[in-house]
Amino acid sequence: MFSRTVKFEFLDIISDGIVIDPTMADGRPLPSVIIDARRRPDITEYLIAHQGRPAGDVSTQWGTTRFGWDIGLIIKTLRPMEIEFVLGLHAIKNAALIEGIIRNSGLYIQSGVPGDRVSEKYHDPRVLIEVVPSSFREKWNDILLKGTIKSLRENGFSKKQSEKISVERISLMREFWDKRREK
Repeated sequence: MFSRTVKFEFLDIISDGIVIDPTMADGRPLPSVIIDARRRPDITEYLIAHQGRPAGDVSTQWGTTRFGWDIGLIIKTLRPMEIEFVLGLHAIKNAALIEGIIRNSGLYIQSGVPGDRVSEKYHDPRVLIEVVPSSFREKWNDILLKGTIKSLRENGFSKKQSEKISVERISLMREFWDKRREK
């Protein structure tokens, strides 16, 4: 893994949820996000243009900020349109979402406005983005453990309790993401 400095504007996630479809992704639960693309109408155009077409060429890369808990998923598409954008994620607040993307190698993306919910926009244009496994997984394991411990400590647990509970929480979360729905 190499390190580089890039400036991107993170796109906010308005809503997130899970889609479990036995005909897609081997029945794995996949995260689904609605992003605020009001400043980026090209993303909505891409989602609409992609409907009913074969998978386009997409590359992804994880990135972290130098300081803090912000994580970005850089998405670059080549077909049916060439665009690049970054999903802004918070390592503690969005831990389950990030884990699901990494664990099941993908996510659904839709665009919307504040107040929209994944469950209410199920039939609106969306694209399944494959997120190829990378060396970020190792870094993520460390971030996830530290973030979970930090969150528990802020909620009054002792260091020892936080470490024990963190391992249990992470294990349960991973157990969920590993489930499959049979056809």
